Amino acid sequence: MKNTGQLSFTKKIGFAVLGLYSVAIFCYGIYGALRSSSDQQTFYYTTKLLLEKKDAYKIGCDFIKTVPDDICYVYYDGIKEAGGYGLYPPSTHMLFIPFSGFALSPLAAKFSWFFWNLIFIAIIYFVILKKYLRETPAISKYLLLCLIIGASATKTNLSLGQTALFSCAAFLLTLYLKDKNKWLAGCAFALAVSKPSLMVLFALYMILLRQYRIFLMALVTHLVITLAVSAWIGVSPVVLINNYLQKVSLSFAHPGSLLVLQTAGISIKSILHFINIPASAKTIIIGFIYITAVIYIYIKRNHEELPVVGLIAFLTLLVDYHHHYDFAVLFVAFPLFLKFLTDEPKRTWPFFYYLFLLYAPNFSRFNLLGFETGAFFSKHTNYLFTWQIFYTACFVLLLYLYIKEFLQGAEGGMKITTVRR
Repeated sequence: MKNTGQLSFTKKIGFAVLGLYSVAIFCYGIYGALRSSSDQQTFYYTTKLLLEKKDAYKIGCDFIKTVPDDICYVYYDGIKEAGGYGLYPPSTHMLFIPFSGFALSPLAAKFSWFFWNLIFIAIIYFVILKKYLRETPAISKYLLLCLIIGASATKTNLSLGQTALFSCAAFLLTLYLKDKNKWLAGCAFALAVSKPSLMVLFALYMILLRQYRIFLMALVTHLVITLAVSAWIGVSPVVLINNYLQKVSLSFAHPGSLLVLQTAGISIKSILHFINIPASAKTIIIGFIYITAVIYIYIKRNHEELPVVGLIAFLTLLVDYHHHYDFAVLFVAFPLFLKFLTDEPKRTWPFFYYLFLLYAPNFSRFNLLGFETGAFFSKHTNYLFTWQIFYTACFVLLLYLYIKEFLQGAEGGMKITTVRR
C-alpha cells in the first residue's frame, strides 16, 4: 500500500474524518457501557440464580408463559427476578464469572465486563495484525483500528455489555495459538464457544481442520461444567439443558420478541419470519440453508485459512438470527477487503462498501425528535419486511464479491497474501 505521504489530499481528509468519527462512536459506546450495560446486567441475574442453587431456566420459562402477547420483550416487568433475558447455557454463565466481577454485584459485573471488553478489543486488533497483516504499512493499522473501535458492532457490544467481542477475541486467539500450543488454543476455544449461536459453524471448521484436541477440549470443558452445575442445583443435566432450550424457544416464539429477536441483523430466518407458511416449512428451509452452508464450507476447507474463516463469518450471520453486535465476526475479513485498496487502486469501492455496511447501523436506527425506527417498524411490519429484504441483500452482495474475489481459486480470485510493506 502507498504510505500516508503518497495518499491524495482527499483521502487524507477522508481518513482523518473516519478516525474522528470512530473515536466519537467509541466514546459513545463507553458512555453506554458505564451508564447501562443492560444485557450484561440481565446475564448477572441468571448467574446469580444458578449460584443460589436455583434452576434459572425453569423460572424463566414459567415467567415467559405469563407475559401478555402485547408486551415488548425489553419491557418484561419482573424479568430480573426470573433470571433475566439471558439465553446462554449454564456452562457459559460459569465461564463468564471471572470476567464479570465474580458475581459480587450488578455494579461490579458492569465495570468488570466493560474493562474486559477493552481487553477483547485489543486482542482482536493484535491477532489480526500479527497473524494476517504482518509488517503492514501504518495506514493499514490505522484503518483497522478505526473499524474496530468505530463499527456499530463494537459500540453495541460496549453499550449493552454483550458477548460477541468476548467470543470473537477468544476464537482469534484459537487461530493464533492452534499451531503453537494446542492446550492453550483449546482453552481459548472453550471460551469462544461460550456463545454457541455465533460459533457453531466455526466449531465445524475446527473439526474439518482435524483440530480434534482443540475441539474436544472445548466440548469436554462445557460438558464438565454443565454436569457440575446440575449437581450443584440438584437437577438432572438432561432436565437442566431441556429447560434452557425451552426458554430459548419460548423467548423467540413470544410475540413481544418480534423486533428484539426475530428481525434483527441480516438473516434469511428474519425474512422467513414474515412469510405466512407453516413453522415446519420454515424449519425445513433453514435446515436446507444450514446444510448447504456446511457443504460449501466442506468444499472450501482446504482453501487458505483467512478466506474460509471470513466465509464462515458471513454465513453465520446470514443463516440464523444475529443482532448487530455479532457483526464483530466480520472484522476478520478486513485484511482481505483491504487488498482492494492495495492491489486494485482503480476498484476501491468494495473496501469502502465493506466499511460502510459495518458502520451503517450507527446511523440506521433513529431515535430523534419523537421518531424512533423501532416504534415505527413495530406498527408497520410491511415496511420492516421490505427493510429486512433490502438490508439482507446489501450483505448478500458483499458475500458475492467476497466469494468471487477470494474463494474462486487462483484462476479467478484475487491472490491472497500477507500484506507487507
